[in-house]
Amino acid sequence: MTERQNSRQPRFRRKNKNLPNIQPRQAGVDRDVPHPTTFDPNIPLPAVPPPSIRSIANDNDDLLREESRAKPTHAEPAHAGPTDAEAADVEVVDPSHPADTSATSVWTVAQRQGSILRSLEAAQITQDQTPVADSTRATDGERAASTASIGEIASQETGRPHKRKSPRGARSPHRRGKASATEKASGRKHKTKPHSPEQHAVTAPLVRGLRGMIQGEAPATTTFNIVDRLIGSPFEQAAARTDPQAEAEKEAENVRRAMRFALDIAELMLRWGSGAQEVETAVIAVTASSGLRHVDMDITNQSIHLNWTPPEGMPVSVMRVVRSFSDNYKSLAALHQLVADIAAGRVEIEAAQARMRAIRRYRHPYSATVTFIGSLAFATLFVVFIGGGLRAATAVFFTQAVISTVTRLNIKWRVPEFFNVASSTLLATVIALVLYNYEIIRNPEMVVAGGLMLILPAGRFVSAVQDAIYGFPLTAVSRLFSALIIYAAIITGVMAGAYVAASFNLSEIDLARPPAANGLPFWVLTLLAVFAVLSGAVIQQVAPRHLLPIALVVVAGYSTYWIFANNLNVGPRATPAVAAAVMGLLARLIAQRLNIPSLILIVPSIIIMLPGLAIFRSMYAMVQQAEGISTSLAGMVVSFSIIMAIAVGAAFGDLLARPFTAGLNLAYKQRTRRR
Repeated sequence: MTERQNSRQPRFRRKNKNLPNIQPRQAGVDRDVPHPTTFDPNIPLPAVPPPSIRSIANDNDDLLREESRAKPTHAEPAHAGPTDAEAADVEVVDPSHPADTSATSVWTVAQRQGSILRSLEAAQITQDQTPVADSTRATDGERAASTASIGEIASQETGRPHKRKSPRGARSPHRRGKASATEKASGRKHKTKPHSPEQHAVTAPLVRGLRGMIQGEAPATTTFNIVDRLIGSPFEQAAARTDPQAEAEKEAENVRRAMRFALDIAELMLRWGSGAQEVETAVIAVTASSGLRHVDMDITNQSIHLNWTPPEGMPVSVMRVVRSFSDNYKSLAALHQLVADIAAGRVEIEAAQARMRAIRRYRHPYSATVTFIGSLAFATLFVVFIGGGLRAATAVFFTQAVISTVTRLNIKWRVPEFFNVASSTLLATVIALVLYNYEIIRNPEMVVAGGLMLILPAGRFVSAVQDAIYGFPLTAVSRLFSALIIYAAIITGVMAGAYVAASFNLSEIDLARPPAANGLPFWVLTLLAVFAVLSGAVIQQVAPRHLLPIALVVVAGYSTYWIFANNLNVGPRATPAVAAAVMGLLARLIAQRLNIPSLILIVPSIIIMLPGLAIFRSMYAMVQQAEGISTSLAGMVVSFSIIMAIAVGAAFGDLLARPFTAGLNLAYKQRTRRR
């Protein structure tokens, strides 16, 4: 036996019984309990409960200190056996027997090592969170020695070299080289200390600010949730009330009932002149209040399609087509308030359905006689407003009476709108030319313009522009095309009237003569504009309580128009657009306060600025003066550009009011909570 083997003759066992016995299994040694020679994964290994670090440190003080002081005295060959310090930890039975390196012993040692390491880590976490007295806490060197000895014993068992690793959570030193005198005296290496709560409170905002400047704020690309369209709308509170789990709990019949109710609301809003964006937000608010988030909606001019796709289950799809349209702004305002109550949670679906049926049966606020008188008053006041004299006002009064009577008969006989508008324009042109031929009136174009103003599709133009801005191109194109059809009907009526006048040898209108200037003072023109607009609002069935807000919008818009046209010398195309923007802004603010759609206030108000006289002059010149058709087309383009500028200005003013209406939405929600 060699000298190295003689040094391993002393027999002693582990000093501390608490550490697990990880001695190598010797071949040929009998055990009391039979141990399998191969690894069986079906046999569960016993779990080692995690001891506290205080108990581990107290139980292993002597062993850890002895291991940390153990130093090899001379260089050993690569095949040398364990050192004296390691031999003190291992019970040597017989050195002549080779070690058993089977999978069972290796797996057992690895499991025991992992259990001890996990116990030390758990105890370390507990110690970091719970303060312990310095007298009972083990030093970093002792813990490192304990961990290192376990790794070395495992490497001795498996025959693989052991690599020392820094403890979990520890950072490497910030500088390289030799340790300082303080570190040598304390026996510890340089280590970054964690921030105190006071330091973290100071540095955390700086870190977040720097991270916000570097990292992008946009979220990952995902599908757009349709409920997000309610943000910024009058029904914004419905988005917060939506329960994402409610739709999975709803039965199919309840889903169909909620979707049919939403379709009924959308149909009524489209029929009464609402825009596609307002219809969509109303439907989303109703479905979201019912607990349906995954609802897709498609609006194309007069068709409405809803599709509900749950996370699990069959989708539900419903569709509705709107086949008739009428102006009923009183019922539209009541329907808007109903949707607002549903979004705020003040009314259930059953009660909301009863209210909707009652709204559907609402009578018009004004009778047929009142609307007839309103149409006469509007035509008369508008002619005076644009500079017509007393004779022109009287002539347009009787002309409008004939036109209104013919229009009612056409509606009763269900004549298409194109022929209805063409016949009305034909009558207005023929009557004006007859009166002009007999020298009763001097300005027949003003009489025709007064009769055309109520026929011009101002509401469709505004809705078409808003739909195009808010992302409904198909609906915008459909409404714009229907508005152009109305203008084609007007051109047809003017052409037919001119041919009838020519067949009877009536005098032609001298369009070279510029229109007469209106010398009325500003306050008189403002009053004429207000009363004319209120008369038109009566025809569109606006509720009486909404007439005063319309008057305020008209005063603000016409005052802006007067200032820009007379004092600032702005062009004739930009001035109506600026005035319409002011009207749109004020209409949005007032409508949000009154809880009604802004369309009710803006559509009757902008009609006073439409270039009805310029439209008729361009159309008539196109029919009668073939040599000046290019000039007539240029006049038509200018007139349409002014109409589009007015519609865009109204939509732009509505958008400008969005930041101001956010506070109104918040106040509205606070009032709802107090109720």
